[in-house]
Amino acid sequence: MIRTVSAVLILGGLFSASLNAQGRPEGAPRFSKKVLVTAFDDDKNGRLTGAERAAAIKWIKDDREKNPPRRRGSRPAPESELQPYEVAKDSVKHYADRDLYDLTVIRTVFLDFANANWSEDMKLFYRTDIDEPATATIDGVTYPGVGVHFRGSSSYFSVVNRDKKSMSLSFDHEDDKQRWGGLKSVNLLSGHADPSYMRSVLFAHIVGKYVKSPKACFVHLVINGESWGLYINDQQLNKDFIKQAFATKKGSRWKIGPNFNGEAALAYQGAEVKDYSTNYELKSGSKKKSWRALIKLCKTLSQSSPEQLEKALPAMLDIDHALWYLALDNVLMDGDGYHYRGSDYAIYLHPNGKFYPLFRDNNESFNYGGGPGGFGRDSGGRRGGGRGRRPRGAIMDPLKLADEERAALSSKMLAVPAWRAKYLDHCRELRDTWVNWQKVGPILAGWRKMIEPIVAKDDKGLYGYDAFKDALGEGSGRTPGLAKFFKERREFLDEVASLKK
Repeated sequence: MIRTVSAVLILGGLFSASLNAQGRPEGAPRFSKKVLVTAFDDDKNGRLTGAERAAAIKWIKDDREKNPPRRRGSRPAPESELQPYEVAKDSVKHYADRDLYDLTVIRTVFLDFANANWSEDMKLFYRTDIDEPATATIDGVTYPGVGVHFRGSSSYFSVVNRDKKSMSLSFDHEDDKQRWGGLKSVNLLSGHADPSYMRSVLFAHIVGKYVKSPKACFVHLVINGESWGLYINDQQLNKDFIKQAFATKKGSRWKIGPNFNGEAALAYQGAEVKDYSTNYELKSGSKKKSWRALIKLCKTLSQSSPEQLEKALPAMLDIDHALWYLALDNVLMDGDGYHYRGSDYAIYLHPNGKFYPLFRDNNESFNYGGGPGGFGRDSGGRRGGGRGRRPRGAIMDPLKLADEERAALSSKMLAVPAWRAKYLDHCRELRDTWVNWQKVGPILAGWRKMIEPIVAKDDKGLYGYDAFKDALGEGSGRTPGLAKFFKERREFLDEVASLKK
């Protein structure tokens, strides 16, 4: 069989492939990942095995020699005298009768790979559509044929030469009907950018009380009998989540990845799909109708007067959900979220015609700032001023984006007096209820009691046990400890004029 495959960028950027295989035309879309399986899947079963897999590995290695990926630094491992240790399947407790995201227990997830070189192969397959098969055992139940791959961007490249990486598990990899707790896939996060392991879990715990949002909890991961330490089980924002949250799998869903220019925050960019498809990745839904609805939403937000917007927007956006979303993102300071960069979030269009902004990738919440770019810079990458300046410390103003044209969801909604007042009421409630160490501190203390024995013994941890302890108090470097964050954030919000009644 003859295959012709053009250059594929696998490491060092988004997987943007152009492929000609078995008559497939070149020029695959930027976000297409179903390319290598298509090219090498001779028996058409949707996955690569045996000779198919070997051929794909050979092609990847040959291509990498011709087109070496850009080298990226990897954070060095903390000094540690800890040793690997084994965990037997019959030594752990089972929680089959508990909710999948029960925060009072820690499940143990066992993964067994038949391939001794599973980690090296998963590096080769990173950002492709090829999964590494494994058998999962959870609560005494065996799930064969689970597909596993490394996930993330900065969370991958910053630890590329380290053992502990974030992973995605697809329980339907070989059996379309196989599910774990009703879910076909989950993310297991390694704790990148969060030595406390608690930020994603706490964020999900709080926001879930106000808006529809993915859940998160703690799990202990064991691979081929050896402990891989504590992981965060972070619910994937997929059709399973949509079904649980909205009682339907229909509708359209977009993923908004990292954007350093503030150009993915629902401002109107033009009338063509190409004006949006670079920053908004359509994951499901009718392409023509979905894009038309998104463009109409952006145009309505950007080009309507406050009076016009108050009449027109409720038909296409769930207003209360959106106002809570903005308040939560601001008050809890998601360092990679909408208020910082207008990115790393999602949008769902319900069959009833209303949009819902959704949270995703919140491991840098309760923080003083994420990566480069965002609304603190102008379109040329220069530092901005005034409200647009990146805050130092816990001083993000609730009205930070009130005048930022690029952040249309915030600036245009807050231009409507009634919505602005309701948004500020939401901010006050969050400040008084949750930016409150007397309430949050005991919750974190309870979680610490559960997870600390695993963290203390983790020989593969990205930060080490001392960093874990610091992260619960004062923290170190640019990242505040959780106790410090809640104290300083409350002090600032108590003095904000717009939040004084």
